[in-house]
Amino acid sequence: GFSVKKTMLLAQRLYEAGMITYMRTDSVNLAPEAIAGVRKMIAETMGPAYVPEKPNYYAAKAGAQEAHEAIRPTHVLTTPEDLHSFERDAVRLYDLIWRQFIACQMKPAEFDATAIIIQAGEYELRARGRVLRFDGWMKILPPVKKEEESEIPDLAKGDVLELKALDPSRHFTKPPARYTEASLVRELEKRGIGRPSTYAPIISTIQERGYVKLVSRRFYAQKIGDVVTDRLVENFSDLLDYGFTAGMEEKLDVVSRGEADWRQILDVFYREFKKQLTLAGSRMRRNEPVSTDLPCPACRRPMNIRVASTGVFLSCSGYDLPVKERCKTTRNLLAGDEVSSASSQNEEEGDVGEICAKRRCARCGSLMDSYLLDQQHKLHICGNSPDCSGWELEQGTFKIKGYDGPALACDLCGAPMQLKSGRFGKYFSCSKYPECKNTRKLLRTGQPAPPKSAPVPMPELKCKKSDAYFLLRDGAAGLFLAAHTFPKSRETANPKVKDLVRHRTELAEKFHYLADAPTVDPEGHDFEIRFKRKEKIQYLVSVLDDGSPAGWTAYYENDRWQMKQEKVRSSALKAPRAFRGRNR
Repeated sequence: GFSVKKTMLLAQRLYEAGMITYMRTDSVNLAPEAIAGVRKMIAETMGPAYVPEKPNYYAAKAGAQEAHEAIRPTHVLTTPEDLHSFERDAVRLYDLIWRQFIACQMKPAEFDATAIIIQAGEYELRARGRVLRFDGWMKILPPVKKEEESEIPDLAKGDVLELKALDPSRHFTKPPARYTEASLVRELEKRGIGRPSTYAPIISTIQERGYVKLVSRRFYAQKIGDVVTDRLVENFSDLLDYGFTAGMEEKLDVVSRGEADWRQILDVFYREFKKQLTLAGSRMRRNEPVSTDLPCPACRRPMNIRVASTGVFLSCSGYDLPVKERCKTTRNLLAGDEVSSASSQNEEEGDVGEICAKRRCARCGSLMDSYLLDQQHKLHICGNSPDCSGWELEQGTFKIKGYDGPALACDLCGAPMQLKSGRFGKYFSCSKYPECKNTRKLLRTGQPAPPKSAPVPMPELKCKKSDAYFLLRDGAAGLFLAAHTFPKSRETANPKVKDLVRHRTELAEKFHYLADAPTVDPEGHDFEIRFKRKEKIQYLVSVLDDGSPAGWTAYYENDRWQMKQEKVRSSALKAPRAFRGRNR
């Protein structure tokens, strides 16, 4: 299934192309000409037996926006196979809309249902089955899940049945499932919160601000979401009430229909809101850090536990000192559900053990959340943090789930590398950080990425936007030039072959073929090194003095460079993206 955001983007493209009607609506109304057209199409393609005597009409749910038609194809005769110029996912969405529209104006499916009640002393067994007699709307819109219908034998009342087997089974109740994007939208609709035009922004916002995390398509509340919710409920309890939100939506619908004055409604709301806002500015509790006695690896001052949109982390208490004495050192903490103990026999037992062994805070008795500090230490923090300052440090041997390969040694200093998790996924970091800042990415295959080559200083190449000079770096998109003063300067550029020739002895052996490439094209223009993401290869493009293409390219094929003159797409010659951070 698509995310809510992607669904709206695909629907927007279909709407802009004139393939479907306006999509930001939950109306169930259909234009008479649209109904007439689809009824005619059903009769001609599937037969008159599938067309009901009268058109099917559906009741709108409370709070639905009736300003637009229901979402439907603009022309029912335009089949999904006719959408040749659209991407596959857009065609799949159109196919769903097209089939749903046709199905809503077809006859219902018909089944023969049978139920048998079997008495055995004080016990009773019920068996049900049904047989499809007429497929109706299911002809165009088959059920997503194929129903396994049992065939009921021909029995008469009073027949004595023989017991052939008795298979005992257990059924356990389950807690309500976590919300998915689809189930959250249904819940918003049920409570009257939001409208079709705001569902996608709502779901995007709670993820972008770090309030929730989407794991295996299910939402998990994050610590910063708990903190923000608590503060808002304490200071704006009426605004956080479901009834207020639904009521405001209804008032705005009344305004949109021209039945109420928007100034009057907003004046009534703002008078009370302004009072609450003023009080909140002075009395709202701050998101204070929790003090610990864990030493900062850089300055040895004690570190604090902080909660932010990026998660729970440790920061040096020296951050608030004057600039000359300030320490900005932080340490990421990895949530305990991503960590397994080295003593766990398998993943399942490890998960069960983590749940059963969850500690309780010695200060308030609440359950504690666990976080990995490093491979020898786990930090337990009170679930009521930052309101409760309880924390405990556990020593042991721990590892991050997702890599079971051999121990990895740093290719720069030889120290062991530790698996960590950051904003861009899991990666290996040198255990001697911050003395050694080497990192290696963990690939989707579960294997560590090959070591990156050390940056090559090129002081003769000056940056245009600053006083810095360029370093030749090895990145995910091949070789590129980046300012040596990053992050102060984020200037980047494509290297030229002649730049590599001067530093050939400093290059890793795997890049020698680039240093051996022709430096100029047959017309004397310099060759620049570029990267093709699809093929994951580096190639050459000749450029004029202003950086525009000169018309020659070169590819390394069969152990030699092959030059050819061709028209180069300008989109392939864009400057590299700004250097955003350390390569992982």
